Amino acid sequence: MGDVELVGLYWTVSGPVEVHFGREWSLFDLRDRCEQAARAGFRGIGLWHADLEHVLETEGYRTATAWSGKEALTLSDETNFDLMLINEHVSDFELNWLVRELQKKQPRAMRLVMSGQRQKNSNAANAQSKVCKWEHGEVKAQVRSRLASA
Repeated sequence: MGDVELVGLYWTVSGPVEVHFGREWSLFDLRDRCEQAARAGFRGIGLWHADLEHVLETEGYRTATAWSGKEALTLSDETNFDLMLINEHVSDFELNWLVRELQKKQPRAMRLVMSGQRQKNSNAANAQSKVCKWEHGEVKAQVRSRLASA
């Protein structure tokens, strides 16, 4: 058996959370969770949208959540975003189409496609889109870089 890369689910390192019923974000620092997962042999961790939103808000960023592609398109007409986190499981639109539409509406905004799968050869419609990786520092660096250049 060759090298196996394991990714810990969000629940592996989140601690006591109450998904769909209460607090969905972790009480533990994201950097600490990443370090603990790495020590346990995981190559990455999963991120839950409410947890990532909490991390960004704690860092001082303003966030907005859309629960559908249609709502995302409406929000993008009303608000200028520096960063858009897009779940790959958008139920009401095909993902590549939605990413292209969001790019047309807000070409300066960075788009991160949140995926539960490892991306081998991404030929996404939007070459500027990045696939969100688990490393805390990398996500923060991307956000800060984009905000600094805006």
